[in-house]
Amino acid sequence: MITVFYLGAKTPRLEPSLLVADRRPARLGSPASSLLGRCGAVLAYTILIVDDSAVIRRLVRTTIERNSNWNICGEAENGAVAVEKVKELCPDVVILDLQMPVMDGMAAARQIALIAPKTEMLMFTMHNSEQVAKAARASGIKTVISKTDAPAAQILAFLKTYAKVSAA
Repeated sequence: MITVFYLGAKTPRLEPSLLVADRRPARLGSPASSLLGRCGAVLAYTILIVDDSAVIRRLVRTTIERNSNWNICGEAENGAVAVEKVKELCPDVVILDLQMPVMDGMAAARQIALIAPKTEMLMFTMHNSEQVAKAARASGIKTVISKTDAPAAQILAFLKTYAKVSAA
């Protein structure tokens, strides 16, 4: 089931197949994003949340779900799982923590940049330094947001900017 938005109202709608630009065909029940549906309805952008803390993932999910133009397509507890989920789900945006077990956010970002170059990545971390920001940019991450500096407002601002740029 895909949620289609008509002027702010949610209407569940089944589609047999949708093609995602520059990506593989979306399967029934999978998140299809950044498309105009029938009658010009805009489908929600999709986000993958990656953090080793279930509490942080839940807080980020709650913050984003308040904005009806976004759909959380999945969650991952480490970078290795995130890379597999990106291959499976083709999200528009990946929100990555820096320090995680198995594979950290920087290593995951480098792999995601190779397999899904059009996927936007946001680093969401406790480490707020220019050195971390430079390393993040080198890994393909364009924005770094500190978990301690009004993160909800910053995440929503990032997503609004992404939506405007993508729509242009």
